[in-house]
Amino acid sequence: MQVIDAGTLRLKEQFEVSNATINCCDVGPDLVCIGSDDSKVRLYRRHLGAAADTDLEDLSGYKPTCEYLCESEVNDLRFAIEDAVIAVRTHQNRHPAGLDIIPLGRPDVRISFPGGSWATRGKYIHAPDGFEEGCSLSGVACSGEHPLTSAFSAMLFDFRRPAPCVVDLPVTSVKQGHPVGTMLWPLRAGCSPKVYANLLHEEGRRQGQGTIAMIDFRYPAMDDLTVRFQLPDPVDDFRCFGGSIYAACTDTSSPQHKLRVHRCSPSQPGIAESLCTVVEVYDAGGRSPREDLKVFSVCPRGFAVSYGEYLALGTIAEPSWPGLDPETITWDPPSCNPVGLLVGGSDDVD
Repeated sequence: MQVIDAGTLRLKEQFEVSNATINCCDVGPDLVCIGSDDSKVRLYRRHLGAAADTDLEDLSGYKPTCEYLCESEVNDLRFAIEDAVIAVRTHQNRHPAGLDIIPLGRPDVRISFPGGSWATRGKYIHAPDGFEEGCSLSGVACSGEHPLTSAFSAMLFDFRRPAPCVVDLPVTSVKQGHPVGTMLWPLRAGCSPKVYANLLHEEGRRQGQGTIAMIDFRYPAMDDLTVRFQLPDPVDDFRCFGGSIYAACTDTSSPQHKLRVHRCSPSQPGIAESLCTVVEVYDAGGRSPREDLKVFSVCPRGFAVSYGEYLALGTIAEPSWPGLDPETITWDPPSCNPVGLLVGGSDDVD
């Protein structure tokens, strides 16, 4: 696990957490939760202490506090404000196995929901997420896969209830005109009660385009009035921030693939504003761009995106000096891992 200062780009901390593959990570107040292939959820809390006999400033760092063993590999998780972890388990072949609710103070009273159980309406759970107001056990969004048809639903859970599924809204069935095998991935929760999901299918990737659908849990069915954001390139990852959608996409229109960041506004869903090019020539480290997993995040301080073996950090802003083409600005900070970053665009991220 590496902790990087987004302002100085310096490595603040680095510590080993597992010999197995780390699949997911989420943070809370002075807390880091990690899930891995060894079927464990590990917690690290920030340790604050001062040297008793010196005038040195307080020392800080993340220290392991506890770990929880699950029945199978932990593929995704979220930290809830009720001081609980929502963990999605998978089999070794990555097929979903179930979902666990682990109260950090009372792990002995955890609740497990097997995949395809009555509590999940017979669906297999993927991609849990909390709304922008805060991830709470009373409102967890996720995608659910039908075990027979592989059609996907947008689902809303309230884990305080005996029957936790509140909404099960079919989105990608063939009856609704979607190609067979269309998945909701990634799925991100915006401001309650809206969630957004990339309609991932092979046909769209071959055509070099992406579509993100907005789902409003207040309405009982998807119809032609559903808001859809059209992206010029296939979507690798996206986030909801400040009322807009920010997406990291791979431009496959030329032999030299580029990784770009786009922004879509609900007021103009058919228009994708190209904010910046993260890397001009994309190298997936021997993997094809479609096989390489990219993770994107955005906040008021800027954005972070991982690709191949690299992590790029940056802001999206218009240069303040005249006469300079923003598409030609290249930044390669020497103080962190190799980063290829092109900064341009017309507006600040925040």
